[in-house]
Amino acid sequence: MNKIRLTIGRLILFGVLSVIGFFLVGNVIGVMNLSRSVDKVKYINDEVDYSLNILNTFREQVVQNKLYTTSWVYVPNNVADQEAVIKLIDTNWVELRSKLDVLIEKSSAEDSLSLSNVKSRFDTILVHEYDKIISKLTTFEAREDFMISMDATGYLEEGLIPQTDSILFELAQIVEERLEESVELKNDMITGFSNLTNILIVVSIISVIAGLLIAFFINNLIAKPIVKLTEVVDTLGKGEVPDEVDYKKDNEIGDILKSVNNLTEGIKSYTSFATSVGEGELKTEFEKLGVNDILGTSLIDMRNNLQKIAEEERKRSWSTEGLAQFA
Repeated sequence: MNKIRLTIGRLILFGVLSVIGFFLVGNVIGVMNLSRSVDKVKYINDEVDYSLNILNTFREQVVQNKLYTTSWVYVPNNVADQEAVIKLIDTNWVELRSKLDVLIEKSSAEDSLSLSNVKSRFDTILVHEYDKIISKLTTFEAREDFMISMDATGYLEEGLIPQTDSILFELAQIVEERLEESVELKNDMITGFSNLTNILIVVSIISVIAGLLIAFFINNLIAKPIVKLTEVVDTLGKGEVPDEVDYKKDNEIGDILKSVNNLTEGIKSYTSFATSVGEGELKTEFEKLGVNDILGTSLIDMRNNLQKIAEEERKRSWSTEGLAQFA
């Protein structure tokens, strides 16, 4: 199985992709939290707060009906309250009733049953109220009639008022449950925004750490080796033979330093060969660094030429010595 080479390009790409990955993961999680929080805000505004407004209006109308009807029975000259209760029954309650029907459809089974029960009971109160009070106590003569007056007063005190108080108690419980739901949703929303903040902080910290690690690795993989390479080239430029650079990483910088080390070794071999030839060791062997090693070929040609010159010099010396002996 071939080993994957961790080149500098791949390492940088991996680092950049890691940072991008952290940002993407953080953003996805953040968007999900934000989306859930937005849905909760929308639900609170569209459902919970809307239902609370309707329920509070319902409760106000129940209280108003109790007050106006009591005024109808005990304060016969209060025409304003009489007109108000008629408007409540004929107009306000009709409008609110349709809104309650929509709210009942959207509510849970338990809440729907409770609201339907309360609404039906208030409908019954209004029917009896109209039959026993409003339709009966319309004239001064009717109010003077003992039986009609006692029947109206009896229904008010024994029927309408206690039933109204019971409805108000149940409405208060329903409103309290809705308020608890609203508070819980708002707390969840706050928690969601807090989690979003924490996620952004964590992603920012991780990104900073990842950036520092990438900078550290790039410094070790590129900057330091380039400094060593510069020192080697400067040394070669001064005509000196530098020491071998120790670099074990299998990447582009490693390839360059390996080539520089090979060049250094080649210069050392050239220097050693040239020194040996200069000292007269003309039989010193030399192996070229490559087929196209121009400098190595020139040194070998120089050695061969020196060998020829030395051989010719030896022959001339031998001839001179021979002639001197015959003379």
